[in-house]
Amino acid sequence: MLTLRPFRNTDSRIVSELWQRKSQELPGFFTPMSADMFEQHILDNVLFDREGFLLLFEDDLPVGFIHASFPPNEDWDDRRFDIGILYPPVVPVFPRLQEALDLLVTAAERYLLSRGAARWFVGGMANASPFYNGLYGPCSAEGVLQRDKAVVELFRRRGYKECLSSGLYRIWLDHYLSPVKPRIREVQRKFLFQRMSHWTPVNWWDANCGRKFNVIEWNVFDRQTGAVAGRPIAGAVIHRMSTDINDSDLNAVPLTLSFIGVDNSYLRQGIGTFLFMRLSDDCLAREVLPIEIHSLVSEDNQRLSNFLLKQGFKEVSENRLLSFLKEV
Repeated sequence: MLTLRPFRNTDSRIVSELWQRKSQELPGFFTPMSADMFEQHILDNVLFDREGFLLLFEDDLPVGFIHASFPPNEDWDDRRFDIGILYPPVVPVFPRLQEALDLLVTAAERYLLSRGAARWFVGGMANASPFYNGLYGPCSAEGVLQRDKAVVELFRRRGYKECLSSGLYRIWLDHYLSPVKPRIREVQRKFLFQRMSHWTPVNWWDANCGRKFNVIEWNVFDRQTGAVAGRPIAGAVIHRMSTDINDSDLNAVPLTLSFIGVDNSYLRQGIGTFLFMRLSDDCLAREVLPIEIHSLVSEDNQRLSNFLLKQGFKEVSENRLLSFLKEV
């Protein structure tokens, strides 16, 4: 008999074991997750609501789980409850897979409705992934892994509409080729590249959701507009999730290029390329293991896709993420 119940404090190891089993079915980019990591990144967060974290059992045997949550409001100082987020159900190999998936999603939808949510996103929204960041490699999950076919078909069958597709890009820094020196000298002459001494949360949401990360941030200033006193004309941020996994258990240090951008009026001057070079040098100076940088890019951001490919990133096509939306 299949039964559902909300999360209990003694369930961390169950969640971790289900996660590890599922990751073996879809190898490649699932970051290992221990019970301690789950507690640090989810339970130890003021945003966590146990009623939205549901586990499914067959008698006493854990079958799977699902996590429903809410994004930040417009002021980023609390949650908003008219929109709900469903983290895709995690159910390792199980004879009654479709029944298990349906039960989990139905219960999660019921929870979101009870809080007033009439629009449901599957996977996450920008800066509002309900499950811990670092899911696919170090990337925040904002959709359903395309090759998880049972889950993709589940949401399509239940009336969800595909709203966005995102590609996963990665590069090994030992394969990265720095730009030619004459171009570097010209960019350095015009612009100041500055590493920020520490990352400061800009709002309450960031303070709660970003505090478990080691952050490397660089900004670029136009020397003619007062350098540091002026507004940055470009910037980039790299995250490394704080984990309890020993480097000896990893093949490479996984990092996320979570943002890189250049003001439109400064495009095509080599700023982005030089900025990524400085980021790469910074990472290589900090880490001993080979370094792998991931970036998740929505299909409508062709400019960023082209930029990453130019730097030497490769798209991992089998790990495309699909986002879904349903309005009730």
